[in-house]
Amino acid sequence: YLYWQHRGHTFVKQMDCCRNHRAVPTTSEAFDFYFQHRQVLEQGPQFYRDLQRYNREHPDKPRFLPSGPIHDDVRYVRLATGAHELEARVWAGEYDPQGKPLFLDYPWRRKQWEWTNRLEQLPVVFGH
Repeated sequence: YLYWQHRGHTFVKQMDCCRNHRAVPTTSEAFDFYFQHRQVLEQGPQFYRDLQRYNREHPDKPRFLPSGPIHDDVRYVRLATGAHELEARVWAGEYDPQGKPLFLDYPWRRKQWEWTNRLEQLPVVFGH
């Protein structure tokens, strides 16, 4: 999905290789949530970089990845505001429908789950 803002309005376009989807107006909720929780969301990629660095520096005492789904459901979301563009990978499958963690409950995983739920509830775009 590509989100962008233009002249005070927010739009979204689904991107896939099967067909051309039209851009539709939506709310700015995805932007608001992302920027409100940006530091927490960015802890996820940093966790994996730190883990990789540690394992390179300590080959005799490796640490292993936290438990998680074998086949991730990953969604790529791009937010664009003028000259600024952010791309995020949002992992699903980490929580049950009530928000109970299925694996280790890292803060960025919960925020990604919350963001995914918010994106899916936006009017017009999802479920088509």
